[in-house]
Amino acid sequence: MEALLVLLALYLFLVLVVLPIWTIVKVRGHNDELEMLHQRLRQVETELASLQTKVREGIAPTLAKPETPRATTPAKPAAVTPPPVVATPPMPAAAPARPKPAAEPPALPPVIAAVAIHAPTPPAYTPPPKPAINWEQFMGAKLFAWLGGLALFLGVAFFVKYSFEHDLIPPAVRAALGFLVGAGLMVGGLKIPRERYAITAQTLIATGVLSLYAVTFACRTIYHFEFFGAVPTFLLMTLITATAFILAVRLEAQVVAVLGMLGGFLTPILINTGVDNPPGLFGYIALLDAGLIAVVLYTGWRHLVPLSAGGTVLMMLGWAEKFFVAEKGPVAMTVCLGFGALYLAAAEVARRRGQAHPVFAWTAAVMPFVGLGFALFFLGYPALAARAPLYFGYVLLLDALLLTLAWRDESLPRLHLVAGLAVFALLSFWTGQHLTDELLPAALAVYLLFAALHSVFPLLLERHRPAAAPTWWSQLFPPLTLLLMLLPIFKLDTVSLLLWPAILLVDLLAIGLAVLSASLAAVAAVLVLTLLATALCIFRVPAALVFAPSLLLVIGGFA
Repeated sequence: MEALLVLLALYLFLVLVVLPIWTIVKVRGHNDELEMLHQRLRQVETELASLQTKVREGIAPTLAKPETPRATTPAKPAAVTPPPVVATPPMPAAAPARPKPAAEPPALPPVIAAVAIHAPTPPAYTPPPKPAINWEQFMGAKLFAWLGGLALFLGVAFFVKYSFEHDLIPPAVRAALGFLVGAGLMVGGLKIPRERYAITAQTLIATGVLSLYAVTFACRTIYHFEFFGAVPTFLLMTLITATAFILAVRLEAQVVAVLGMLGGFLTPILINTGVDNPPGLFGYIALLDAGLIAVVLYTGWRHLVPLSAGGTVLMMLGWAEKFFVAEKGPVAMTVCLGFGALYLAAAEVARRRGQAHPVFAWTAAVMPFVGLGFALFFLGYPALAARAPLYFGYVLLLDALLLTLAWRDESLPRLHLVAGLAVFALLSFWTGQHLTDELLPAALAVYLLFAALHSVFPLLLERHRPAAAPTWWSQLFPPLTLLLMLLPIFKLDTVSLLLWPAILLVDLLAIGLAVLSASLAAVAAVLVLTLLATALCIFRVPAALVFAPSLLLVIGGFA
């Protein structure tokens, strides 16, 4: 035990003392070299400007000398010739015509002429373009600073976890030391001259933020201190998150935002109590995502949006793998719908602020599809899949999120088609695995609802935005609905009469689409499928049954 404590103390000394000092020395050396290069560059620019000035001054007198005697030459004969003869003045008047050939280039030497041609417009000095990533600076300063900050955070987190497990320090002292270390790191990062040691300052601030996250989460979930109830803990984490993102924006330091996001997602993993608390966990993740979205909208660091969504999905998958049971289905559905609505709201706010970008749109589209993936996962739990109103209501709300995004965002014209195909595929899986006679009425109602929704939506979208996807896509869904309705004929022992009014309504929907879109493709498809359904029912009639009034009524009605 003593050897382990000595090693841990040595590690903390190296991380807290040696690594920051070494980083500061390296950064200072790089800054000195950079300053020397800047001075040399300014000296070269000064010498170049001086040479250009001397060249211009040397050319100007050379160009002026030939013109002075030629301008005075005709004046001397004009002064001498007037006394003897009065008629002679017209002769010198022809003399000014001679300067034309005299003004030609032979008066200048070739070298001076060449310099005179190019000297007036010297090329402006343009520094070489900077590379997108300065790998030398990244490997020499930023990488080690970031790794040091991450190592410091991990060291503090594991030290706290180790002290928790072995009861080395009283709980209140542990929490107090954790808060002091986190606050001290942030204050130290703010006090360091950021003009010269920007990387080190940003790393210390980010590490302090992560430490505060870890200690707060531990006080709530491990020690259950009386002060750290649900509301105080939420407010404290809100304050830490807001402080981190405000500092990231004010210092223009993406590393603070990135490390803050990384630490925010790592905190529940590093300090894991093994107790399931979905409201606390996902409320905390939602707060973290909302803060990151606010930072992105202010700074334009759009790559943080998919990163935060990816971290959220990983947390959802980890929670489902460890804690999910059929009884927690409503909780999982609420979480999926909540995060889908959050990123949809982020895309809408970005659009209203004039910051619309495919990153927002694609992230908002991915989250509902993740929810549909969870809906497919729920089919493995018969007790949950059998709750038709809950299950289909969840799928309908996810579909509504996707259709809302397709209505608001012009960059995703085919989103409603993909959403409809995904929903109908999910309904087919549910029908094949969990449909029963008792669930048939609810299933038929759901089939008709989704068929009407995805058939009418393309027509409305084309009127709202004429450049949207073609309306013929809407004619895919009535035939798909009839294909779904063929499954109960194969799966159930008896065919309920409710199936035929539902098929008739689908036929009427196809006829209405044909009238609106001037296309008979959907009518032809549903006609074939209706005849197929009728034929299947006829072949399933028992041989001993001579007269089936209901079947004859159905055939006559469709005819």
